Amino acid sequence: MCYKKFIVSRLILLVGTFFWACSSESASGGNEPFEGSINGVSQKGPFLEGSSVVMQELEGKTLAQTGKSFRGKVINDRGDFSIENIALDYPYVLLEVNGYYRNEVTGKKSKGSIFMKAIADVSGQSKVNINLLTHLEYERVQTLVEQNNMSIEEAKRQADREIFAAFYADVDYDKVEHLSIFGNGDGDAALLAINVLLLGNESEADFMARFATMGQDFAADGVWNDSLLKIKIADFACEASRSGKLAEIRQNIESWKIADVPPFETYVNRFWVNQYGLGECNTSNLGMRKLFVDGTESSVFRDSAFKCTENGWAPYSNNEVYSKSVEDECTAENEGEVKVVWVGNPKYGYDTYNRCESGLWVRGNISLTCDTTGVQVGDLCRKTGTINIFQAGMNAALPEYVFVYAGNGIWEDFDGLAKMTKQCTAENEDDMEKIVYGRGDNTLTVFYKCTGGAWT
Repeated sequence: MCYKKFIVSRLILLVGTFFWACSSESASGGNEPFEGSINGVSQKGPFLEGSSVVMQELEGKTLAQTGKSFRGKVINDRGDFSIENIALDYPYVLLEVNGYYRNEVTGKKSKGSIFMKAIADVSGQSKVNINLLTHLEYERVQTLVEQNNMSIEEAKRQADREIFAAFYADVDYDKVEHLSIFGNGDGDAALLAINVLLLGNESEADFMARFATMGQDFAADGVWNDSLLKIKIADFACEASRSGKLAEIRQNIESWKIADVPPFETYVNRFWVNQYGLGECNTSNLGMRKLFVDGTESSVFRDSAFKCTENGWAPYSNNEVYSKSVEDECTAENEGEVKVVWVGNPKYGYDTYNRCESGLWVRGNISLTCDTTGVQVGDLCRKTGTINIFQAGMNAALPEYVFVYAGNGIWEDFDGLAKMTKQCTAENEDDMEKIVYGRGDNTLTVFYKCTGGAWT
């Protein structure tokens, strides 16, 4: 009796294992053979007619090439390709296109040839695109399958998430082999933007060197670690947005008359805004400013101010000096607040005067501490403070500064001679003049002497 129960239990276990194995294999694509044709579009910009396309069959678990290969070519200047009469034992393939392409930034045909790859499971689909992101995916998938023992499908899903996270932290789109720079989805627009970003103003040779370096960096851990390269690309994107170059790039692509161009500009701008750490720009912070503090100290826009406008973030400059020494954030709630911050060490340093203005702490002089409540143009403000480096705790006589109110919350350095109307000539040499500035109890009396044709 016990023996029969043992046999039944073993049968149940074996059947269960069989169905689990079949289910697991099916979930990852299985090893179903494939017969037919594969077509798609190959793009950096679009690869040109005659570019070669080679497809290699891959073993289903290790990505090892089985030795089966099939050839096709790009059939027009839109990048369309087709491979016919395919017979596969495994549905996993590696596609590689090699040839010349249309340059999105210049609008012209490339001067050199490049290659790009894509890895795909063709069971249930006969269309596979080859693009810049499929190439990055391929290199990352290799690492995940070989080192993390992932299935190809799991590795592809993770690689796709990591690719978009490298450029846009909150983006997760369709499989990269389904994207096209002429598609109408958000992922398609992001793909075109990434193409433009990585190409920048580089030559084809420099682009391929940059792309190869990035691919190796990304393949290792799924993270784009090259901060210097990211900032360099962000600088190109910011300048392209400011100078109107993005509009020029759009015109170049539209001149090919292939299809409508998706709104890639949104994603180009999102990239540099993210890299500069500016955050959202919308109606809630319209008119506010932020300072780009570049940790790499390599950006041409480092320590620059950006203002949130109706068209997004834009570089802002009016010859102000912005402070990075104030710890508190400058917000709409503390607009106009003045902070006095000691800069230096406990022994030597100086006071800095900073006022919160439209999102930034603006460096000024001690006049920022002058009260504007109830004052009139021409009123005076006297302040005692420091302007030079000195030893903290010294009982030194601090200088007095006098400012005159110019209106609109602005105090200007006192210039007594601005009110002097009498001319100093040879006829009144050595004469003395007394002028009283200010009003009420807040006045300043200054005596001037005519000497050598000038009041002193």
